[in-house]
Amino acid sequence: MTVQVRSLTRSIWIGVKGRESKDLVEKKSAINLAVAFVTATKHYLREEYDYDSEDLVSLIGHLPRLSTPSSTLPLDAQTSNENVTALVTQSEMTPARKKSLEKLMAYDFPVPTNIPIELSHYLLAYISYIQDNKLAEGFIVSSMSNSLNTMVDCLTSFERILRTPIPLAYSVVSQHLQLQPAESQLRRLFLGVFFS
Repeated sequence: MTVQVRSLTRSIWIGVKGRESKDLVEKKSAINLAVAFVTATKHYLREEYDYDSEDLVSLIGHLPRLSTPSSTLPLDAQTSNENVTALVTQSEMTPARKKSLEKLMAYDFPVPTNIPIELSHYLLAYISYIQDNKLAEGFIVSSMSNSLNTMVDCLTSFERILRTPIPLAYSVVSQHLQLQPAESQLRRLFLGVFFS
């Protein structure tokens, strides 16, 4: 991911035309978005879904949020769980419908937003702006698009690694490896007390 961010930021800074102060501000903002993508990925993988993290605020605090936490309910019914039961009256409930309603209520919790994906939308919009206004050569725009796609692919790979459970055998071996140094130190201490 680091290589792709460097490539993207280099392409933005050097490859995009414009020397006026407005152009420089746009370039700097896009570079900040690329840096924020990495920082947001770090927080996302740690399951910290906060826009107001200390290291993110300076980079994306001024941006509007593209998405809000979602749920399994329609937008007008997301205010509380009371609305779930209001959608279906007791007389209308068949056993199958009641079961689906229970399932709906069980999963009715806000899902955190994916801030890195939001930032990739902003970066893609900037790349499209560059392409539409012919502010960079075609190969530079292609390079920026490829870098952004690879950054999102890296995020997807990180998510896959994070969500893949560790097999039991590896967990047991790992636990033994963590305990062995402590056990050997205890044995040395124990032997030292009795044989000194």
